[in-house]
Amino acid sequence: MASEKKTRGSFVRKLRSKYRLVISNAETFQEVWGMRLSRMNLMVAVGGFFLLVLLLSWVVIFFTPVRELLPGNSSQAITQQVVGNALRADSLEREVTLWNTYLANLRVILRGGTPEISVEKPDSVVNTRGAEYTRSGEDSLLRAQVEQDFLLMGSTGTSSAASGKPWGRLVPPVQGQVSGAYSKGSGHQGTDIVTAADATINCVADGTVLLASWNQETGFSIMVQHPSGLVSIYKHCKRLLKKNYESVKAGDALGIVGNTGEQTTGPHLHLELWYQGTSINPEDYIAFGK
Repeated sequence: MASEKKTRGSFVRKLRSKYRLVISNAETFQEVWGMRLSRMNLMVAVGGFFLLVLLLSWVVIFFTPVRELLPGNSSQAITQQVVGNALRADSLEREVTLWNTYLANLRVILRGGTPEISVEKPDSVVNTRGAEYTRSGEDSLLRAQVEQDFLLMGSTGTSSAASGKPWGRLVPPVQGQVSGAYSKGSGHQGTDIVTAADATINCVADGTVLLASWNQETGFSIMVQHPSGLVSIYKHCKRLLKKNYESVKAGDALGIVGNTGEQTTGPHLHLELWYQGTSINPEDYIAFGK
């Protein structure tokens, strides 16, 4: 017992023994700085330093944005941003696919073929199951007003929709004689009109130029998008007078009648009308005779 107490007392004395830490000049040995300390003070100082470092690290991790860098600690804002980016990427991919299909169909139409009608798939991120439709009072009033206007316009004969023409009256692009009639069964999707040399080709209705270009089969061609889903195409032009995405009015000059392209035997205009992806007979809506 006496030896254990002696050993313990010796250990405590060593911890409390005072030492002096001195910094002196190497040449003159003059003391520059000095400090008295003990082993216990040194242990307390080192321990306190590490505790301070741990405390500061904890504060930085849990009270600053650094926490979001740790696995499983993403903030709600970042999660929402990731989900939003995924939805936008999905929508952009869908739009690109539809746009590529649209351009492919335009090329087919300009070459005189019949485009494939693609069925648009529903949005993969929208759940329509269980959706209910409720008609509001304003909607019912609007429907009644439209129906009344439709009946009044139909009785006077001024409504284009009542006569089966949702796009209204069409302007003849040229005046001449039909040399090739529309025949969907034989693959002739438009009407050929022979007219005076270098005659001006007029736009059949207001719209926007979708494509003004040249290809091997139909030469210089121009395509115009009109309201109500109507598209008009003018082929074998000598030259074009409008550019892509240019707005045009009914009767505006689109080009000059010519004989360009391989699928032609003489100067004429090949006119095609497409409504909601299906070709229609231009002679049913336009009078070409002089």
